[in-house]
Amino acid sequence: MPPKRSAPPTLDEFISFAERGDDLSAVLRCHLALEVVLNGILAPHTPRGSEIDRLPFVAKFDICTMLRRLDVRYRPGWVVANRIRNGFAHDLTAMVTEQMAGDFISALPKVNPLADERFTESKLRFATAREKVSLCYSVLFI
Repeated sequence: MPPKRSAPPTLDEFISFAERGDDLSAVLRCHLALEVVLNGILAPHTPRGSEIDRLPFVAKFDICTMLRRLDVRYRPGWVVANRIRNGFAHDLTAMVTEQMAGDFISALPKVNPLADERFTESKLRFATAREKVSLCYSVLFI
């Protein structure tokens, strides 16, 4: 078994998570990458040996906002990201839907992180429900 990765992925790695595999692997890898980012933010602020992995995903986000490392305006997006992941974790037949994509897009704040040149240079397209959901996960990552 390969060692557990604790360093956050690069943007290129994150985009590859969103582009490859099926809906399940894309959602789980994107969500896990976001959680690694949260854990990386929290690690310097937690005692050695603490079990930050046991904190709920959204609670980690909330702590990161209290530390002023993440923008609280993105909280609804993180909540939807977690809801989508939980749907896949508990439903063998889960698939990304236009409803999920619409809910995720609506949950993001009306700011323009897509102006980030690293993102606009990516190969990620935005036509299908899965691509829209992947875009939303990528916005949270950026």
